[in-house]
Amino acid sequence: MTTTARFNGHRRLPSPKDGTWKLVAFAAAFLSIVACIITFRAHAVLTYNDAISHLQIARRTIDSTSPGAAQLGGVWLPLPHVLMIPFVWNDTLYYNGFAGSIVSMIANVIAVVLIYKITYRLTGKKFAGVVAAAVFGLNVNVLYMGSTPMTESLLFALIAAMVYCVQRWADTRRHGYLLSAVVSSILATLTRYESWPILAALVITVVLIAATQNKALLIERYGTGKGKRLHRRRTVDRFIFFVLLGSGGILLWLTWNQIIFGNALNFQGGDYAKPSLWLTSNEPAIGHLDVAIKTYWFAMVDNLSWPIMLLAILGLIVLLVKEFPRRHNSFRSLPILSVLIIVPFFIASLYTGQRPLHVLQTTGDYYNVRFGLIMVIPAAIFIGYLCSVFPKRSGTVVGVIVTTLSLAVGIFTLQQGTVATYQDPHISGKQHINVIQDETARFFKEHYNGGRVLVETFGSERLVFKAVPPSKMVYEGSYQQWEPSLNDPAHNKIQWIIMRCGSGPDKVCKTYKDGTVPGYKQIFRTKDGVYRVLELTKGV
Repeated sequence: MTTTARFNGHRRLPSPKDGTWKLVAFAAAFLSIVACIITFRAHAVLTYNDAISHLQIARRTIDSTSPGAAQLGGVWLPLPHVLMIPFVWNDTLYYNGFAGSIVSMIANVIAVVLIYKITYRLTGKKFAGVVAAAVFGLNVNVLYMGSTPMTESLLFALIAAMVYCVQRWADTRRHGYLLSAVVSSILATLTRYESWPILAALVITVVLIAATQNKALLIERYGTGKGKRLHRRRTVDRFIFFVLLGSGGILLWLTWNQIIFGNALNFQGGDYAKPSLWLTSNEPAIGHLDVAIKTYWFAMVDNLSWPIMLLAILGLIVLLVKEFPRRHNSFRSLPILSVLIIVPFFIASLYTGQRPLHVLQTTGDYYNVRFGLIMVIPAAIFIGYLCSVFPKRSGTVVGVIVTTLSLAVGIFTLQQGTVATYQDPHISGKQHINVIQDETARFFKEHYNGGRVLVETFGSERLVFKAVPPSKMVYEGSYQQWEPSLNDPAHNKIQWIIMRCGSGPDKVCKTYKDGTVPGYKQIFRTKDGVYRVLELTKGV
């Protein structure tokens, strides 16, 4: 063993002394800052309605009519909102969205560094790690999502952390890395639901690695019988350790939903979580496997681009051919391959109607196209691996070409205005429902002069964010205030009522079907009658 490298099986592993990651981190931070400035100047930080919702959830825990941890709710997983809390108290950071963008930017830098480290560990070549980091870090969809209060960037960082820690455990057999993988898994499973199937795949990975590590050595040392028993016991121990502790985030979320909402599965079937709220029976992928496959395929392509997608597939093929005949090398490949479980997961979700996803190639529009962006993680690593199989000088040249290609794809995408993750919310922002929310928000903001406001925020996030002070709002999450105020607003000191009627009425409109509330006068109504603003009559 030398001070610069050591060997495990057939692969030359990198030295523990590596300062290149600092340069990678600096470059990633620079790109994130530039992307955030561009996004801010384009007024695109809060283009997603979901981005507004994430900020609102975090703010309500410290500023609402019933502040507290219960405001985290039971649909969206809580970690992103918890991380935003130190920033959302500041009105400037809250209303311009930077309270959430800060979290995404930091997470994006962490993800880039970890992708570099994963690829470097896998190949033993720094330039391969740099190429992988560049493919991920130069992706304009990654940069855009990393400039918004959305939760994807945090998920990517934590998935990369899960993979990296399991990979290091497979290399070193140090339990500290497996414990780090557990911590990463807990945090990831409290961030987005896509991490749940990845955790399941990593559990299988840990078992497979544990089942093959040290078996021959134990048999040689203790004999066939005792050696096999010790090996089997160690495998079971690692399985139990990783499953029980790694799934702690999921168990915590189930328990939270049971305590707060009386239903452990509230996040799946609750009033504000049912798939029927987003899906219709006309979704083309439901019950059609070919459409589901095609839809997710184009979601990946639209996020990664055709050149990157094809290089990633070639890199995957090369990795499988070169690594899996060699058992020791496959240890470091399995954690990375675990992320690919996302592909059948989303295809199954589309096929069964759990979540909608639209792409131009199948529906003519975009909706949730960002679901395909997660595949940039393994794609970047596969491309880095592909560059590593060339001799050093040739590999460096290929790496420069691939990095230049990634940059060129990003510039071309910006010039053509085809950034999928931006086009999705930008187009939906022009939909009628969002236009009349903005119209109602402008009116209410001009006429509001204090007092409590009764409004259901679900489906009206833009309106509420732009016009209603959080500390004056009684909404569906206001503890022991929502139902009483809904049934008798005047008695509960409600000064203003905002209701959404039309084809998708909210609970306020359903309670007062004709749009009139005793003791209140209507002072605003959109032309289509969907949104109405009522004010308490003086003297009531």
